[in-house]
Formats: sequence, structure tokens, C-alpha cells
Amino acid sequence: MGEGFGDATAEERVALQAARSRLLQVPKAPVLVGRYALLEPIGKGASATVWRARDPELDREVALKLVERWTGLGGTKEEARAR
Repeated sequence: MGEGFGDATAEERVALQAARSRLLQVPKAPVLVGRYALLEPIGKGASATVWRARDPELDREVALKLVERWTGLGGTKEEARAR
């Protein structure tokens, strides 16, 4: 989904990109999910986050719902990977 972020969630990728921008004093590059550039989270539920995003093909802002990965067994990401 993103460059150099591995299995990071959308929220983690946005935070990492913002930190990179501040530390390196470079312009903040958008975090991309497919063709969409994530702008800010609008709301979060138990299994998904809705983002305000930019669709360059339609040249407009859209709402993008990103469903979290679910293991069904609980635990940490590391425990989920081990399963």
C-alpha cells in the first residue's frame, strides 16, 4: 500500500510520513492507498477507519473506508503473524 512502510496501518503510515517530513525538513508527501492520497481520518469504528482522501483521476475529494485486518483471535500483530 505504501512505500517502505511494510505492514503499517494507514494511521501509522500517515504518522511516519509526518515525522519524516518534520525530521528531514522536506515537504510532506501524501500517503497513497492505490490511487488515493490520504488526507485525514474522518471517523473510526471497531473494524474500519474512514478517511478524507483525494482521487486524482476524478479530481475531487472522496471518503475512503479502510477495513482493518482481522485475525479473529486477538493478540498482538506478532502473535497474529505467528499463527
